Amino acid sequence: MLDEFARKIEEWSNWGKETQLFDIALLKIWIHFERNIGKIFVDYSLGEGSEFGYKPELKLSFGDEEILNFFIREGTKKYIDYYSAALKYSKYIFEENPFAVLEDYEEIKNCLKEIQAVRNYVVHESVESHVKYINYCLGGDKSKEVKPNDFLKKINKKKGISNFCVYVRTLQAAIEFVLKGNFQ
Repeated sequence: MLDEFARKIEEWSNWGKETQLFDIALLKIWIHFERNIGKIFVDYSLGEGSEFGYKPELKLSFGDEEILNFFIREGTKKYIDYYSAALKYSKYIFEENPFAVLEDYEEIKNCLKEIQAVRNYVVHESVESHVKYINYCLGGDKSKEVKPNDFLKKINKKKGISNFCVYVRTLQAAIEFVLKGNFQ
């Protein structure tokens, strides 16, 4: 899974460089990230291990995916957002939460918030998503406002690489932490 995710990152990063549409490339990478986290969540919840041999101990045992889905489905919704479910329910399912890295480590947590702000602004272009983009990505300073694509091209002063590269590396590291269970 990690190799496949790395290939998708490379594919969309190259596409972003060719087209200079880094906002769309990040959106595509984010979709793969969410899918992978969701797949890992389901696998772990059903007692399966990762490709690295990591297998979190379960507090709750589910016989199959249907029972898991019944547990995490919200109301009468037909669609299950496994990424959100991993964040919301994993602390109840696992003895040591393998997804805690996504919320407990400030650098990853903040980076994920920024990526989601970019993603939501690119996809929805709503007033609310615009405000979150300014607050999370631009430090709340409307005078520094640039379009998300230009923001992603900017060099991150702390890291010395583009914001796009910072985000992509963070997503890859987050998946790796969850798959290897070495986040403590």
